[in-house]
Amino acid sequence: MISPATTNLTIMADILIRNLDEDTLEWLKKKATANNRSMNAEIKALLEEYAGTSTREEAISMIAEARVSWEAEKKPAPDLMGILREDRDR
Repeated sequence: MISPATTNLTIMADILIRNLDEDTLEWLKKKATANNRSMNAEIKALLEEYAGTSTREEAISMIAEARVSWEAEKKPAPDLMGILREDRDR
């Protein structure tokens, strides 16, 4: 028997999504085209990005650390609302 700890096997899963509405499908197609990817590759990238996002607690901790750093270096805090607006406008 092969032990999982002694192998370098990667397990890949297939996912089937049923009843996807037309607007979402069109959005995915446009996003995939804009990123020069297949729709499958685009969905995979979106899922991997989402899965890698921080938890709320991790985000709060990172913000607290950044604030301490800014205060210690006497740097002004960034305009978070401006950053959010720029991100939404992309």
